[in-house]
Amino acid sequence: MKKAVVFLITIMILTVACNQEQPVNLNSNEKVLSITHGRYYGECIGYCEKYLNISQDSVEVYYRGWDGYGNDLPDTLWAKFNTENNIWNSLISSFSVNDFMKLDSIYPPLGEVDQGHTYIKVITNLRTKSVSFTEPDTIIGTQELDKILFDIRDFYGISK
Repeated sequence: MKKAVVFLITIMILTVACNQEQPVNLNSNEKVLSITHGRYYGECIGYCEKYLNISQDSVEVYYRGWDGYGNDLPDTLWAKFNTENNIWNSLISSFSVNDFMKLDSIYPPLGEVDQGHTYIKVITNLRTKSVSFTEPDTIIGTQELDKILFDIRDFYGISK
């Protein structure tokens, strides 16, 4: 069953990736090291947010929370899985690193995203960029990446 799900996700990701131009990095020495993806619903008491940290080797799921006095609790590793190579390769080929790095940090730019937003953080060997947004469909360059990241969350059984 798991192999069938991996196969279906791989086909979906490859279909999306093959229909797009291949990403271009200005610096040929640049390599994506990790991608973090989370959904923030506003502060709560206790551990109530899960986020993914995906690298070529692993998918790590962390809990994040607050103590009720406005202080962050330490992030806690909830689960760790081996990354399927085809999923990692499809993921990093689904977007342009350069285009992502040029995005604003918060969307909508003049609004606030305090109560509910999605965030993506891309770390390469040369630079880091975090982008938070309330409506990913409005940000060119993040739609497919966000969709694939939510599919990966579903694949590993991590609630949105």
